[in-house]
Formats: sequence, C-alpha cells, structure tokens
Amino acid sequence: VKPSLRGHLVLTEVALGCYIRAALHARCRRVVIVGHGYPASVLSGGRFSQRVRFLQDPDLEPWERDAMHHFAERFCGASFNRGRGIVRMRTRPVEPRRVPRSPIARDTLARFETYNPDWERGYGLPYIVHMSPGSIARGALQLTAA
Repeated sequence: VKPSLRGHLVLTEVALGCYIRAALHARCRRVVIVGHGYPASVLSGGRFSQRVRFLQDPDLEPWERDAMHHFAERFCGASFNRGRGIVRMRTRPVEPRRVPRSPIARDTLARFETYNPDWERGYGLPYIVHMSPGSIARGALQLTAA
C-alpha cells in the first residue's frame, strides 16, 4: 500500500470491492483473503478484518494453514521457506517501522515481529484476513475518526 494512501478512505473502497467480488463468487458472507507482505500491508488489510493470522499463530485453523501454504507455494515459489513460514520478498521495506495506534494493530505488529524479526532485511509473512460487512464498516469508521 502506497504510503500516501495509508489512512485514506480509498482503502475502504478497495476492501469493500474485494469483499463483494469474493462473496459473490463464493456465494457466502464469510470471506478470507490470503496474501504475503511486510507489516504495512498486513496492517492495512487488518484494519478491515475481524481476524488476522499468520502461519506461526497457535490458534490457526487447519484450513487457514492449508490456504496460506497453498498461496505461498503457488505465488511465492522458491522464495517461500515452508519450515520457517517466511517469504523472501523481491523488495525491501521502504519506510521505517511505525507503531500503530490501535491495540489490535499493535498486537498484530508484535506477533509479526516475533515470528519474523528480520522483516526489515526483506522477509515477509504469509497472512490471512477474515472480512465481513461489519469489519469493513468498523475499519471505515476508524479511518474517518482519525
């Protein structure tokens, strides 16, 4: 996510668009999105999510683990280290570490850094975010309140 767009309402539009396309395609209200990245990407997606998880989380559901492994193996290939659950990214983070304002985002960042302390050297994590209309609305309200 471009730094200039972080905290911008356009993120709500993107989150809602992703949710609607996935919900219509799957014909269900429960939507998950799998990706990989640095903290800024995870936290941007997590703003609109009711659950953000990484491969290393102890409360990960088996199907969540399978979805992240499938994604990482398919789209990251040899840059995915399955044993460590990390991805060697093609880029390096362009901005310094920032501490988020919300307690939930700070917890997500703390887990990310515990699982991947070398992220500033070019390592990302696969992650999964759960989205619903309610979680998107909460994220949009947080953006407008900021």
